[in-house]
Amino acid sequence: MTPTTPMAPRTGLLLGGRYELTTRIAVGGMGEVWQAVDRRLGRTVAAKVLRPELVGDALFLARLRTEARNTAGLQHQNVAMLLDHGEQEGSGYLVMELVLGETLADRLDREETLSAGELVPLLVQACRGLHAAHTAGVVHRDVKPANVMITPEGTVKLTDFGISLGTNQAPMTSAGMVMGTAQYLPPEQAMGRAATPAGDVYALGILAYECLVGHRPFTGSTQVDIAFAHVNQPLPPLPASVPAPVAAVVERMLAKDPAGRPASALVCARELEAALYAGSPRRSRRGQPEPRNGSSAVRTLLATPPTATRAAPGPARARSAESRPASTPARTRSAESRPASTPARTRSAGSRSAVATPEVVSPAVPVIQTRRELRSAGGRSAELRRRAVAVRRKLVAVVGRLAPDVDPADPARRQGAAPASRWRLPTWAELASDRVWLGSMAVILLVLTILVAAALGSLGGADSSAAGGPAVPYPTISVKDD
Repeated sequence: MTPTTPMAPRTGLLLGGRYELTTRIAVGGMGEVWQAVDRRLGRTVAAKVLRPELVGDALFLARLRTEARNTAGLQHQNVAMLLDHGEQEGSGYLVMELVLGETLADRLDREETLSAGELVPLLVQACRGLHAAHTAGVVHRDVKPANVMITPEGTVKLTDFGISLGTNQAPMTSAGMVMGTAQYLPPEQAMGRAATPAGDVYALGILAYECLVGHRPFTGSTQVDIAFAHVNQPLPPLPASVPAPVAAVVERMLAKDPAGRPASALVCARELEAALYAGSPRRSRRGQPEPRNGSSAVRTLLATPPTATRAAPGPARARSAESRPASTPARTRSAESRPASTPARTRSAGSRSAVATPEVVSPAVPVIQTRRELRSAGGRSAELRRRAVAVRRKLVAVVGRLAPDVDPADPARRQGAAPASRWRLPTWAELASDRVWLGSMAVILLVLTILVAAALGSLGGADSSAAGGPAVPYPTISVKDD
């Protein structure tokens, strides 16, 4: 069929009465990719149409239908979305979302290699797209730079599921035929085994090696030689410029045994992310590297000697016994009593700032630091307490004459010391010298005098009533016996 046949892809060709081809984007082994306009919805899409020489070929039409079925259920940000599928005049087409940008193959042609920092984010996205396909039961089988699209924003889109293998899909190749690109073919598929998700991880590893080094790891004069090189030849080492953690993951992806590769494409994505940031220090909000061990950084800061801007510890910080009350033991803290690794730090009583400032504390003013010292300074002194105890003993002895001479709260009694005498009356000299006792006696005498006067006055009034007043008869009380 010549390009002038009705279904030859060309500008203005209308597919399904809806999609009009406008610009050819790329040409592949099975079809051509065109930019098209959806007349019904007015949007721009991409259309994959069978090449003119394949029109009417039942095998390629079946492959196009298989690709449509395998990609119809894939909805992921890293997979090009299928929008529609149809057949027309012996040919077929797929309508997909239009991905603007370039393929990874185009970028390699321009830049030759990519650094690990540029490549790993692309690999991670490709892994996530492959994981979405594997979860849906689809193996891509043709992972290579030409099928990895990169948008201007850096988003990766996997394309061309033309030879993908779905769950319970009938084989479309004859016995002994291997599907895929020889340069990215996994060893197990080269040996004739079935394609698995681990094969896509291996192909992505070949892609990673090519991007880091600038060429593929295995070559040969024919496609068969290249395929068996994956099986027999060891992996050439990656250059020293590749970070060791990233190189280790890429080497695992290229393990000959599928069991030695990452367990899944998602696990591979996580390992690549961890490898990329394994050797780079974390950054603080100001952009400065932060140490990984915070405790060691604190120890380093504490062990750093004070600079010239910090004030030296003043002698006023040490509190001597002369500046305290007699009941509070003196406590001094000097720089010598601290560990050798910790510098002496001074801080003023009214400041909480981290920078030390000189202190000036008068020795004559006691420094009250603890709550116990504050209560001691604001309470009664020991002398006043002793005098109160003595006065209480004397009052008890005068009123009840039963209190012992030694107070129960006396420390000597608590320690088991015997009192000098168990019962003793105070002398008149002691009583006369006690103002409290004298005052109490004066009050008692005054009260007694008042009571005596009142009693005498009431007796005098009763006598006068008996002498001159009328007689009042007492009532008679009768008692009845039952």
